[in-house]
Amino acid sequence: MQLSKLAVRKPIATTVFIIIVLLFGIISVQRIGIDLLPDMNFPIAVVATLYPGGAAQTIQQDVTIPIEGSLAGISGLRRQDSFSMENASAIILQFDWGTDMRDALDQIRNNLAQVSLTLPDDAQAPIVAQIDPNDFPLMLIGARAHGLSEVELTAKLEQIKPQLEQLSGVAQVSLLGSSKEEVQVLFDPEYLSEINLTPVILQQLIMYQNTVVPGGALTADGIRYTTRAGNEINSVEELEQIIVGMQQGSGILGLGGLIPSLTYLGDIAEISTHIEPRDGVTRYNEEDTVLIQVMRQSGANTVRVAQDLKKVLLEIEANHPELELTTISDQSVFINQSISSLATSGIIGGILAILILWLFLRNIPSLAIIALSIPVSIIASFVLVYFSKLTLNLMTLGGMALGIGMLVDSSIVVLENIYRHLQEKKNAKLAAEEGAWEIASAILASTTTTIAVFLPVIFLQNIAGQFLKELGLTISYSLIAALLVSLTIVPMLSARLLRKERLVSVPKENTTFGKMQEAYGRILNKALNKKSFVFSLVIVVLLVAALIYPRLDQEFLPSFDEGFLGAVAMLPSGLPLENVRDMVMAIEEDLLQIPEVASVATQVGDQGIMDIMSFISGTGLDNANFSITLVPHRQRKRTTSSLMAEVQEIMTKHGVLRANIADSSLFGSGSSTFLTPNLSIEFRGEDLEICRRLSDELKAELEKVPGFLDIQDSQFRPAQNLYLKVDTSRSILGGFTAGQVGLGMRYATAGLKATDLQIGNRVLPVVLRPDSPIDSVNDLLNTKITSPVQINGLGEDPILLNEVVEPIVETRQAVIQRTDRLPVTYITGILGDISLTEAVRKGEELINQLDIPTGYHVRIGGLQDIIDESIGELGMALALAVLLVYLVMAAQFESFSQPFIIMFSIPLALVGALAGLWLVGGSLGIMSIIGIIVLAGIVVNNAIVLVDYINLRRKQDESIPIRQTIVEASQVRLRPILMTSFTTIFGLLPVAMGLGVGSEFQKPLAATIMGGLITSTFLTLFVIPVVYELISGRAKKKEK
Repeated sequence: MQLSKLAVRKPIATTVFIIIVLLFGIISVQRIGIDLLPDMNFPIAVVATLYPGGAAQTIQQDVTIPIEGSLAGISGLRRQDSFSMENASAIILQFDWGTDMRDALDQIRNNLAQVSLTLPDDAQAPIVAQIDPNDFPLMLIGARAHGLSEVELTAKLEQIKPQLEQLSGVAQVSLLGSSKEEVQVLFDPEYLSEINLTPVILQQLIMYQNTVVPGGALTADGIRYTTRAGNEINSVEELEQIIVGMQQGSGILGLGGLIPSLTYLGDIAEISTHIEPRDGVTRYNEEDTVLIQVMRQSGANTVRVAQDLKKVLLEIEANHPELELTTISDQSVFINQSISSLATSGIIGGILAILILWLFLRNIPSLAIIALSIPVSIIASFVLVYFSKLTLNLMTLGGMALGIGMLVDSSIVVLENIYRHLQEKKNAKLAAEEGAWEIASAILASTTTTIAVFLPVIFLQNIAGQFLKELGLTISYSLIAALLVSLTIVPMLSARLLRKERLVSVPKENTTFGKMQEAYGRILNKALNKKSFVFSLVIVVLLVAALIYPRLDQEFLPSFDEGFLGAVAMLPSGLPLENVRDMVMAIEEDLLQIPEVASVATQVGDQGIMDIMSFISGTGLDNANFSITLVPHRQRKRTTSSLMAEVQEIMTKHGVLRANIADSSLFGSGSSTFLTPNLSIEFRGEDLEICRRLSDELKAELEKVPGFLDIQDSQFRPAQNLYLKVDTSRSILGGFTAGQVGLGMRYATAGLKATDLQIGNRVLPVVLRPDSPIDSVNDLLNTKITSPVQINGLGEDPILLNEVVEPIVETRQAVIQRTDRLPVTYITGILGDISLTEAVRKGEELINQLDIPTGYHVRIGGLQDIIDESIGELGMALALAVLLVYLVMAAQFESFSQPFIIMFSIPLALVGALAGLWLVGGSLGIMSIIGIIVLAGIVVNNAIVLVDYINLRRKQDESIPIRQTIVEASQVRLRPILMTSFTTIFGLLPVAMGLGVGSEFQKPLAATIMGGLITSTFLTLFVIPVVYELISGRAKKKEK
C-alpha cells in the first residue's frame, strides 16, 4: 500500500498533516454539544380539544368520536388512544417508526379543519402537538423571598424571567405556583335587584366603560389621522367612579332644575385587589414556594445551557438579595457525572490496554508508538463527530470507550509485522514499508467488517435504530482514524524509533511466551488430529448458550439511577383544597424522614400554566406529583428499588388510591407512559362492561402473584357531581328557560369577568362575585339568580334556585378511554421483585385461562410491545450484519469458502456474550443486542488475520504440508491475536464493571462484547485451524 511508503519517506509532511487533524479535533470537541442521550424522535402526536362545561359522556359522543373518525385514515397511523373527560378530549396518535411527522402533523391539521365544522359551537379549536421525549425540565428552581408578599414575589420573578428566557438554548421559562392579583367586585345580589340591576348588566356597564374602539382614517388640514374613541380605566379609584345608575326621585336643585343623584359602582359594591384563587398546591421541603421551570431547546447543549443558567442565577441573587433561589433538580449534574464517569472508564481502559501491551512487547519505543495511536485516533474522530452534528452523549462517548481497546488492534498487527521484518536483518525503513504493506489488506478487511455491521442501521427506524446509529457512527469514525494511524503514523515512527539492537529477541523456548507458543503448537496438533472432538466441544458450547438464553430477563433499556424518584399519586376525588394540602403535607413529612431523601417538591392541581402535557395529565386536585431528589450515590445504603417500595408504602398509608413511581426522568413526561417498565394488559371490544368484567377477573388472579407492588386498573375514579335538575314547567312560569337557570347558576358561583385594568405595568382582570360565600348545598339552593340572557321578556326578574331545581348527587365516569375507536380497559402491574419477563409469562398463562367472548381482544402491550419490536428489528439487523461481514470477506479473499471458515468465530462468541451478560446480572435488551451486533464485526478480526497469514505462507512456499503451514502460521499469529484481544477486553473492563454514575447504561453492552471476545479468542485459536484444514483437504481431493 503506497500510503505507508509515503508516510515513511515523507515524515515531515505526514507530521504536518497529523498536527492539522489534531487542531481540528481539539476545536471540534469544544464545539460539540453535550447531552445524556441522542436526540430521539418519537412518532407520537396529541390532539387536545377543550369543551367547557361538557361531561365526559357528552364529550366522547360530540367531540372525541367525530375526531377519531376523521383521523383514522391518516397514512402511517398505527394506533389511537382517546380520553374523554370533563371539559376536554385528548387523543394520542402513534405512528409507524420512520413516519415523517411533519407530513403527519399537516395531515392531522387538514383533517381537523374539516371536522371542526361539525363540533359543538362551544368547543374550542383542537390543538395538535408532537410529543418530544426530551421534553422534560432542564432545571427546576425553588424561589422564596424575604419580606415580600406572594404577589410581590411573583412580580419580582416576572421581572427576572426575561433574563433567563434570553439565554441561548432556553426554550421556555414557566412560573409554577405563582400568585396573581385580580380586582374583585363584591356585590349584594339583593341590593342589585332593588335598584333594578343584574350581574350581567353590571358586567356590561363595566366592560363598555373601559373600552377603546378604533375608527377610520381622517384627513384634516393636510394631516392624516387614525381615529379611536373610548375610555381607559387605570386604577381601582377610577373603577369605583363608574356611573351605574341614578336614584329615582332625588337630586340636587340647580339653576336648570333638579340634577339627579347618581349611583356609582363604589356605592353598590366593595372593590379591592386581592390574590386570585388557585386550586393548587406548590411546595418544596414542607414550605409553599414558587417553582421556576426551565425547558431547553431541542438539540441545545444541555451542560452549556445549565452553566449559563447558573451564572445568571448567581447574578440575580446578587442584584436581588431578598430572593432565595434553590436548585431543586438539574439535568446537567447527572449528565456531567455520567459523561465524566464514562470518560474515566475509557482512560482507565486505555491504561490497562497499554499495560497489556507492555507485557507482550517489553519495548518502550514500541509501546510509545502504540500508546500514541489511541489519543490521535480519538481526537481525529471528533472532527467527523462534529461534522455529523452528533452530540457527546452516553452512546457516542460509549462508542469511543468501547473502541479504545479496538483502536490499537490495527496498530498492533502492523507494528508486530514490522517488528518481525526488522528481525530478519532488514533496515528500519524497509521493515516499516514492507511490514505495513504486507498486512494492510488484512487490517483493511478487519476494519471493514467491523464497520459493515453498522450498515443495517439504515433500515432501523425505531428507537433501537436511533441508539445504534450514533454508537455505530462513533465506532466507525474512530476505527477509520485508527486504520489511517496504523498505516501512516505507526510505520513512520517505527522507521525512526525502532532499532534491531533495541528489540527484545524473538521468543524462544526458554522464554515464557516461547514456551506458550510451543505448548499451543502441540495442543493445536492434537486438535487437528481429533477434529470430531473439537466439533463436539463446539456443540457443547452452543448448548450452554442455549441453556443460558432462557435464564436472561428481557428489558428495554437498563435502568438509570439518576438520584431521582418521581411519584404520581391519585388522591380521593372531591376533596377540598385544604384537605388535599393536609394530605400532601403529611406525605412530604414522611418522605423527608427517609435517610436517602434530600428534598421533596410537590405539585397538585392548578400550577398557573397550561401546556399540552399538563392538559392531558389534568390539573385537578385529585393528582399529586412528588419530585423526590435523593442524596448522592455514595451516601446511600439501599437500592433505588427498595426506596421505591418504601415510597409506595407511605403513599398507601396516607390514603393515596394509586401511586405510579419511576426511578428515572430519562425520557421525560412526554414518553414515560410508553416506556415505564410495567406489565400492561389491554382488553378491547364493543361492550365496555364485558371488557371491565374480563379485567376484573384477571386483576383478581394477578393480585395472587407475588412480586407486584400493585395491580391497577384503568377504571378511573368516578366523579361526584351535583346535578341541579331544572323543573322547566316551574322555571318558565318564573320567566326562565332551563338554559337561563344554568347560566345564572354558573355566574353566581364561578363569578363573572368584566374587563381587564391596565394599572402601571400590570394587567389585572376585574371579576364580579356575590358578597356572600357559598359554602354548602343549602347556600347554593338559596341563591337568587338572574339570567345573563333575556328572551322575549323571559329572565328579567331574579328567582331562587330552590324554586325551580331538584338537587341530585350523581356518580359519573370521570374519564372514558377508547383504543382504535373501541372501548378499552387496562390492567397495569407495577413491578416489584418480579421481572418484566416473568410478569409477561404469568400474564400470558392467566390470559389463556380466561373465557374470552368472540370479537374481544386481550393482549399484553405497553413496553413489552416496544421490546418485542426492538428485539425483532435488531435480530434482523444482526442477521444482515452477519451476511455483510461474510460478503466483505468473500470480496477480500476472492473466495466463498474461506469466509465460511472465519464465520465460525461468530457462534463461538455467542456463548461468551450471553454468559458475560448473565454474570453481571444484565438482561437481554437493546444495549446487549447492540453489543452482539458489534461483536459480530469484532470477533472475525482475529480469524481474518490468522487465515490471511496462512494463505500468505502457503503462497510463499507451496511445498510445505498444509498441517505444518497451519501450525506455524498460527504460532506466529498467536501473539498479535492475544495482544489485540486482551487490549480490547481489558479496555472494556472498567465499563463492564459499571462502577461510575450512569454506568448501568453501557454495562450490558460492554459485558456482552467482553464475554464474547474471551470465548471466541480461545476457541478461534483451535476451531479456525481445524475448519481450515478440513476445507482445504476437501478442496485438494476435488482437485485430484
